[in-house]
Amino acid sequence: MNTPTRSYFLKMIITTIIWIGSLWGKSVGVSILPSYVTHLVQASNCIKDKHYSLLEVTYHSSDSNEPGTNHFTVFKDINKNSNITSQNTVYYKEKQWKLQSAFSGRTVDVCVFLKEDISVIPVVRQFVDLPNECAVKKGIRQILKDEVVTKIPLLPFGCWKLKHELKDSTGTSVGCVNVIAFQTISSNVDVVKATCH
Repeated sequence: MNTPTRSYFLKMIITTIIWIGSLWGKSVGVSILPSYVTHLVQASNCIKDKHYSLLEVTYHSSDSNEPGTNHFTVFKDINKNSNITSQNTVYYKEKQWKLQSAFSGRTVDVCVFLKEDISVIPVVRQFVDLPNECAVKKGIRQILKDEVVTKIPLLPFGCWKLKHELKDSTGTSVGCVNVIAFQTISSNVDVVKATCH
């Protein structure tokens, strides 16, 4: 079983200290901290050239400013009776990608995940228009941006990979998306972008 490393915990502590500092800065009306950037590096189907029956993604980071270029397609309505489950697998990159078992492996009904998740879905909603609960209507949904600038971090600092898999009641994969994103301060975006892939 992989456990978070000491450097991961150190990053979490630093993020918490910075977050507390940002709250202090707001209370005294002084901006003492930089802006935080959450940047979408990649969004792709888990298996190249495989056609999934429920969900697929198209994303080209170099074309992110072109309307309609980056989107995901839902081929069928997803509702409470669809019997679709969702499973996330999360990795953190130091030199290599390392499985973060504390955040991975749990299988949950996709409608429950969409409505109740407090870690992944709020970040995803910063980039894509998703409803707050089922039903998710079939159609094309645009990936609206590749970067979000905030006063507090949306993720722990560093480079993250999320594999989000959807399965039907028989256990067949009907959608699978890999997402790579990173969290950093605004002055460090280019440095992190060069290593997060």
